Amino acid sequence: MNNEEFQRIVLEELRDLKAGQGSLEDRMGSLESKLDAVVEQTAILTEFKEDTSKKLGIIIEENKVFKEIIGQHEVDIEILKKKIC
Repeated sequence: MNNEEFQRIVLEELRDLKAGQGSLEDRMGSLESKLDAVVEQTAILTEFKEDTSKKLGIIIEENKVFKEIIGQHEVDIEILKKKIC
């Protein structure tokens, strides 16, 4: 193999490497776009989770109050039953 053949082979390989690099850059751009979408969706889901947790906490507290009210009503009902009998 002479010098010209060697240079030709090296240039071909260099062209192939550049083409491969271009393809990788395109794919990386696509992956970055997808990653951005995932990050955005994660932020939305995190906000939804926080809102849902807050609302659930309120419902739990209200449920406790309702149980106390119902319990008091049960006591009042029993007192009224005893007065009637």
